[in-house]
Amino acid sequence: MTNAEDRGEVRLEIRIEALPETVFAHLTDPKQLKNWIADIVVAEPRPGGQFRASGSLGTIEGAYVEVVPNAKVVFTWGGVKDVAPGQSTVEFTLQADGSATIVRLRHYGLPQPTVEEHYQIWLRAGLVKIKDAAEGRRPTATCMNDAAAHASSATSENGSANGK
Repeated sequence: MTNAEDRGEVRLEIRIEALPETVFAHLTDPKQLKNWIADIVVAEPRPGGQFRASGSLGTIEGAYVEVVPNAKVVFTWGGVKDVAPGQSTVEFTLQADGSATIVRLRHYGLPQPTVEEHYQIWLRAGLVKIKDAAEGRRPTATCMNDAAAHASSATSENGSANGK
């Protein structure tokens, strides 16, 4: 099996009732990122610029790879959930749809055992949180805090199921 076959990816799409400029800001502006992804964020949105998000789950570390204003944001990702810092890549593409934006997420280069968990986190927390934030609603918790709570409850359930 080659290294490429060893890796998995997540692909999701969501419609956000906000202009691409607003969604783009929520992917590049540290203040906006703090509203939905993590409690502490460092974002230098330029190729090679640092991307770091810290919360209850731990610290995600990476670097911006591509930044096209109001259209595309790509950064490396890792440091949590059995993914080494910078091991995987997250790509957001933004497409105007009237006064809304179609956001396409592609998270690739993931170790195969982590794909389903990342899929669930992006589906149930990440994209929901960015949608809320970009549409002007304050999310109740960040994506990383929700993911940590989910991991904690799953561990408790597994421990109970295993008689621990």
